[in-house]
Amino acid sequence: MDSKLDSKFFKIGDVFNVEKGLVQSSKNVEGQFDFITASAEWKTHNEYSHDCEALVFAAGAAGSLGRTHYVNGKFIASDLCFVLTPKDKLIDKVDLKFYFYYFNLNKDTIVKSTATGTSKLAINMRNFINYCIPLPSIEYQKLAREKIEEVEPRINELNLIFEKNLDYITRLRQSILQEAVQGKLVPQDPNDEPASVLLEKIKEEKERLIKEGIIKKEKPLPPISENEIPYEIPEGWEWVRLGEICSLITDGTHSTPNYVSKGVPFLSVKDISNGFIDFNDTRFITQQEHEELIKRCKPEYGDVLLTKVGTTGIAKVIDTKREFSIFVSLALLKIIHNTLYPYYIEYMLNSPLGKKQSEENTQGIGNKNLVIKCIKNFIVPLPPLNEQKRIVEKVDQLMALCDELEKNIEQSKKDSELLMQSVLQEAFKEA
Repeated sequence: MDSKLDSKFFKIGDVFNVEKGLVQSSKNVEGQFDFITASAEWKTHNEYSHDCEALVFAAGAAGSLGRTHYVNGKFIASDLCFVLTPKDKLIDKVDLKFYFYYFNLNKDTIVKSTATGTSKLAINMRNFINYCIPLPSIEYQKLAREKIEEVEPRINELNLIFEKNLDYITRLRQSILQEAVQGKLVPQDPNDEPASVLLEKIKEEKERLIKEGIIKKEKPLPPISENEIPYEIPEGWEWVRLGEICSLITDGTHSTPNYVSKGVPFLSVKDISNGFIDFNDTRFITQQEHEELIKRCKPEYGDVLLTKVGTTGIAKVIDTKREFSIFVSLALLKIIHNTLYPYYIEYMLNSPLGKKQSEENTQGIGNKNLVIKCIKNFIVPLPPLNEQKRIVEKVDQLMALCDELEKNIEQSKKDSELLMQSVLQEAFKEA
C-alpha cells in the first residue's frame, strides 16, 4: 500500500476518485438509467456516465447536504453531487457499502468540516478530498457492514410503519373536518335557532353597515344550484355562499411596500402556510404605511385569513390583537361575530369541501392564484350558531388527540433513528 495510506486515517482523495456530477437536476430526460440527485428519491435519465459500483454524495443542495447514495450499475449524477469510486490500487480494500453507512452516520460532521458559504452552504471540493476518514481492514469493513445489514431491514420496516401512521393521522384530521361540516360530528338540538334566522340577521347587519358607509353594496351573488350541492345537510342548516355571510372579503395590498428593520409586521402567505400565524420571520413596514394600508384592508381579531397565492386554501382565524398588515397573497374574511363563529369558518375552509373549492378555483401553473371573486362564491354548509360552537369544541378535542398521537409517533421515529445510529456506532466499534 502507498505510504500515504499506512496510517489509521487518510484523506478521502487518497482512496476515492471524486468527480462532480454532470446534469442539472431540473434537466433530466426520462429514460432507462438511474439519475441520482441530492434528494432521497432517484429520477431516471436517457444517458449514463458510469457503469460501476459507487457512492454519490450530495454536495450542493442545502436541505440534503451530506446525504450519500450507494449505486451499482449504469447511472448518471446531478451536478449538485460528487461521485466517489475507489482508486484502482484500493479496489480490493474498500467495501463501498461500509462507506455508504459511514458517510451517512458522520454526515453532520463531514458537512460542518467541509461546507462553505453563508446564505447557501455547499461542500467545497478541496475541503472534501482533504477530509480524513479511517481505512480499516477489508475484513473489518465487511463484518461491520454485515452487522448493520442484519438490523437495517427491521428498522426500515418500523420507519415505514411510522410514516403510514402519520399519513393515517393526516387523513383522520380531514375525515374529522368532513364529518363536522356534514353535521355528523355532534347531535343537532331542535331548540337551536335555525341558520335561516342567522341569514336574516346577517342581511340586516350588512344593510346597516352599508347605510353607515362602513362597507360598500355589492352585486348579489348567484343562487346556489342543485348541481353545486355535494351532500345533504341536517334540518336547520343552510347552504350559503361565503360572500353572503361575510361583511367583507378582500385581499392585502397589491404593491410591494417599503420594508424597514423594525415596525409593524407585514404578513404574506409564508407566514400562515403552516396553519398558524407566525411572526418569527415576518417583514416590517412603517406605522405610517400601515395606517394607509388598513384604510382598505384592516386585519382584526376574529377575522379569518386565507392563503390565495402560491400555496392556496389554508385558513386561519386571527387569534392575536397584535396589529399587522397583509400582502396580496392573503385574503381577509371579515366575520359578523354575533351570527358566525369564526373558528367554524376556519374549519370549513380547511375541510375537504373547502380544499376542493380552493383547488378547483386556483388559476395558473407557476404562480398559482385564488381570486377574490371565486372565494366569495364558495359554498358553505351553515349550521345554527350554537351548533357551530359545539362543532368547534368537538373538533378541538379530536384534533388535540391527533396532536398527541402525532407527537408520540414522531418521538418513536426519533427513537428509531437513534437506535440505527447506535447500531452503526457499535458495528464500527466492535467489528
